[in-house]
Amino acid sequence: MRCLLVEDEPARVAAILPELKRVFGDHAVEVAEDRDTAVARVSERAFDLIVLDQRIPSAPGQLDPDVVHGRAVLEQVRQVAPDTVVYFLTALPMGDEYVDELVAQGQLCDVFGDRKPTPLVRRFQKSTLTPFFEAVEQLAATARITDQIEINTRGAGIKLRDDEARLVRCFGRLQSGLCVDVEVLNDGLSGARVLKAEVKNSNGEVRMSAVGKIGPHDAILGEMKRYEQEVVRLPAGTYAPQLPPPLARVVGRRGAFYRLLEGYDHSMFEVLRISDNDAAVCANALRECESTWARKPSVKQGSILELVKLLVWEDRLPAIHSLIDDIDWRAYEAREIAVNMCTRHGDLHGENARANATHHVMLLDYGSVDPLPSAIDAVTLELSPFFHPHGYRDMLRWRPGDGTIDWFDLNAFAKLSTIPNFIASARKWAHAEAFGDREVLACAYIYVLRQLQFPKTDRDLAREMLSGIVSRGLKM
Repeated sequence: MRCLLVEDEPARVAAILPELKRVFGDHAVEVAEDRDTAVARVSERAFDLIVLDQRIPSAPGQLDPDVVHGRAVLEQVRQVAPDTVVYFLTALPMGDEYVDELVAQGQLCDVFGDRKPTPLVRRFQKSTLTPFFEAVEQLAATARITDQIEINTRGAGIKLRDDEARLVRCFGRLQSGLCVDVEVLNDGLSGARVLKAEVKNSNGEVRMSAVGKIGPHDAILGEMKRYEQEVVRLPAGTYAPQLPPPLARVVGRRGAFYRLLEGYDHSMFEVLRISDNDAAVCANALRECESTWARKPSVKQGSILELVKLLVWEDRLPAIHSLIDDIDWRAYEAREIAVNMCTRHGDLHGENARANATHHVMLLDYGSVDPLPSAIDAVTLELSPFFHPHGYRDMLRWRPGDGTIDWFDLNAFAKLSTIPNFIASARKWAHAEAFGDREVLACAYIYVLRQLQFPKTDRDLAREMLSGIVSRGLKM
């Protein structure tokens, strides 16, 4: 738990701070005596409670106390941590219109996951502190229950940020749990993290298995919108049901949690490790799963560079291109092609698809769902075992010095691998729904190019594969 006291009068701090420390803990209460210091603290970390005096100075050492400075702190809270509880502690008359309006708005939020909406703004008078201390005690007691929920990494040493841990604990409390076992499934480029979370009760029983996506507030809202508009169109059982209610924001981050359907215990990567044939069956199941999205594609004509920018952040392209200057990527990316556009997952690597014992599949992580070239998911699925950190690079026999890879030649590429049936199934899916061969090849180019932004990518493999793709693509 953590509390921030924004107050510049030493006598008032002396009267309030000991009680706040008693309630929250000696090292869990911070003091800011001016606007600038308070704004910086609010931007840096999450607080369970902010106690705010309106009339404070603008900066350290300044003798310009004014209510506008305290209100500026509240505006910063609204910008970076709008679901934070703020208690105004004021000597101003109770008829202060500014605070009157805030209190009248009656904003409520389930801040701590107890399913009891808490008022986000309350006002107390400095002249009578007893009601203030009582309210602080009640809020801290609620926050303490959430804070005491254990996060168990099973010895993996997973390091969660404070805001991530708070969101996981809130989810655990929403599900009436005392412990949450966590496993990292994926760390995204956008700063998002995908976790498997098992909520346990006091008997050690699993109450809920879920997949959680924790990331920047706007990114999570975007994912939730994609989920509501596109993911729910897929057949029941092929995606994870979203678990209500939504969690409160913690600083600038938010969490979305989805129920992990029972029995979907293996990622596609794990299926591949066990059986090439089973993985091929799962690839066909994924194709069937996404058939709803593919039924009515629209044709788009444009340059390959335009397609690249749909999946690779433009500001990263110069650094990526600098790694392949010995390849004629400029001429290839300038080529105009036609592609079938439809809704696609956008990041269908082997960790984002899970399978059960009967080879039914379920999609996870919906942050990249968008209108994209129809072949991109099949190509991503095929190539991800060789590039994703959780994949199996040794399933491809190619080694540095072996020369250029002609990926488009299915027979030749499959012979390089230990998973030819899986590759054949994914490739068949790509060609079946693409506008033509050039779309399939371009999707492979985009996927491999995108991998070059990751530091752990096998760059020798990526360069030789891109060399073969570009060489063939310029002849089509």
